Amino acid sequence: FAPISTDSKEKAWTFSETRDYIIARYSSFSKEMGQFAKTAFDENWIDAEIHPGKIGGAYDTSFPTKGVSRVLSNFNGTFNDVLTLAHELGHAYHDHCVKDLPYTLASYPMTLAETASIFAETIVMNDMISKTSGFEQAKLIEMHLQDCNQVLVDILSRFYFERSLFDERKRGELGAPDFCRLMQKAQEASYGDGLSKIKHPYIWAVKSHYYIPDFDFYNYPYAFGQLFSAALY
Repeated sequence: FAPISTDSKEKAWTFSETRDYIIARYSSFSKEMGQFAKTAFDENWIDAEIHPGKIGGAYDTSFPTKGVSRVLSNFNGTFNDVLTLAHELGHAYHDHCVKDLPYTLASYPMTLAETASIFAETIVMNDMISKTSGFEQAKLIEMHLQDCNQVLVDILSRFYFERSLFDERKRGELGAPDFCRLMQKAQEASYGDGLSKIKHPYIWAVKSHYYIPDFDFYNYPYAFGQLFSAALY
């Protein structure tokens, strides 16, 4: 997360520009996918406005009995916000593709959910990289590499942490110092000398996913989705 430069001014995207761009990019891959994105925008399936009290981040929620989805995001006009919308609409399109299947066949694992969303995001990112040059292109490539490193390296450290936590818990109670020790050891195993000597031993305390009882090893579906979507693309 050390940018090559912060000197240049990034283009500010309007929501209208983002709408047209995502629809066009989805359509370049699949007319049905593009039409789906148009429907999502036209029928106001997306809550993108930032306002006091609204939760941060972004996610997609499907309503299978109605065959529709809703997307929450916090759009601030950056290209990263454009990618986030493309990602979440990828989830929504996945829901659309299975909406007419019997319920028992319409359920899918998180690995495939992240494959769909990252694939949709890749369509947008690769198009934008192809339309830029020089420093602007380098910044986009760097952004993409940062995202890949986050998914493949940082998430690997979290997998190591969770696995070692379960192993040690079999032998007794664990407390905060143990969690910090295991987290730091996991980061050292994943990053090697790619990080400074100062690690972040409290990741376990700030990531809410660790506290969802039925969501062990939440991280790996993102790594699977990153690699499988790249292979499919």
